[in-house]
Amino acid sequence: MEEPIPQKKLYRSTRDSSICGVLGGLAEYLSVDPALMRALFLLSLFLTAFLPLALAYFAAGFIMPLPPDGFKPPELKRRFFRSTDDRKLLGIIGGLAEYFKLDPTLLRLAFIFALCLTAIAPGIIGYFAAYFVAPDNPAPQA
Repeated sequence: MEEPIPQKKLYRSTRDSSICGVLGGLAEYLSVDPALMRALFLLSLFLTAFLPLALAYFAAGFIMPLPPDGFKPPELKRRFFRSTDDRKLLGIIGGLAEYFKLDPTLLRLAFIFALCLTAIAPGIIGYFAAYFVAPDNPAPQA
């Protein structure tokens, strides 16, 4: 008889927390880089209605439990960095393209399209805000 696979649990992060540990906890649960979660959250925060998403973040901080003692989050296999090789402005979209192995032109067009569907100024503010949570790539690709 096969043993059941233990269910993954979602916790707030105590290891990688900036405000409430929500995005760090989501990153640990999804096994992605917390900087990626923060950059995507900031972009979506400013591209959409700011207040509902901010309220959802703090509600998640209230709902998500802290991990039990001795909890070890999984180690990251890859990290998210701002691109140093493929940057048009700050390297955020180039970094997203490198992380997800997508064509950066496609992501840039999607971002411009999203800006046109939403308020342009908040989307640009979100892009610049993402710059502050995404580290620069320490070892550019050859």
